[in-house]
Amino acid sequence: MTSWGTERRNRFISFVILILLIVAGYYLFLYFSQDPTCFDGKRNGDETGVDCGGSCQLFCDDEIVSPVIHWVRHFEIVPGIYNVIAYIENLNTSAGVGRADYIFKLYDEKNVVLTERKGYVSIRPKEIIPVVEGALNTGKLTAVRSAFAFIGDLTWTKETPRDPALVVSGERYFEVDGLPRISGVLTNTSLYPLDDISAVAIIYDSNGNASAASRTFFESIGKDQSVDFIFTWPQKFSKPLFRFEIIPLYDTSR
Repeated sequence: MTSWGTERRNRFISFVILILLIVAGYYLFLYFSQDPTCFDGKRNGDETGVDCGGSCQLFCDDEIVSPVIHWVRHFEIVPGIYNVIAYIENLNTSAGVGRADYIFKLYDEKNVVLTERKGYVSIRPKEIIPVVEGALNTGKLTAVRSAFAFIGDLTWTKETPRDPALVVSGERYFEVDGLPRISGVLTNTSLYPLDDISAVAIIYDSNGNASAASRTFFESIGKDQSVDFIFTWPQKFSKPLFRFEIIPLYDTSR
């Protein structure tokens, strides 16, 4: 015959088990009945991949065209000091990268790395992005090759192509004491002030190859404000100038 104490203990254990089953059932119900999201680690809803594609903010890898690196160049400014530039194009019409980390490397004739420089850049839909780094020091060793690459995976999110907010005008080439100069005016045509702005000048020879590059910075340009810019080089171009291109860079998300 079961004692009263044993029966009481069995009832308590059964009660505890029942409570645990109710709690577990509740959480299982929430887990399996919740609406699909883009952050649940599962492929559900209208997603075309795990937490990507469809209505998700993130694109899946197979929906993206990788950035096109049209060319990479290095230019000696003074012995052992180089500027480097990579000419990048994003062909995606509605996808961008908020931060894309990259690395430049300079090599000697034996393919030994002389120096490298890391940085990051924003990639906007349907835009050309000239990535420039200045004053790479090789210790007076001669660089014969340059390379550019993105570091790690790029996270592509939905973005709307933007209308140009900075307009270049009045650009002209001239020389002072035989040294090249390019000047012009940069105007902010957007509805808001723009901060952390840079402008890149690229010099092309008669074969269409980039033969020099430089970058200048502006802390801020107010709405409807115009600022003068000037690019200078400490020595003559290695090849005669055939044409030049000025590309302003800015980030409206800041």
